[in-house]
Amino acid sequence: MHINIDVRSYQNIAGQSIFEIDRRLKHVKENDLAHGEFGKWLENIGLDRSFATRTMKIVNELNSNYATGHN
Repeated sequence: MHINIDVRSYQNIAGQSIFEIDRRLKHVKENDLAHGEFGKWLENIGLDRSFATRTMKIVNELNSNYATGHN
């Protein structure tokens, strides 16, 4: 039983981290960079573009599903 609680706790932390990463990536992309510079910026900070794209897609889908389910 204790292990299940630990796993859920870490799952919650991971989910919060994904949302925070998404928030920060979107902020930089929308406010700090010219069009077309996002990929170069990701390379400069050592972040894999596919990871960034998947993170933003996951959060977008979760937000979309949440909004649809609550209307």
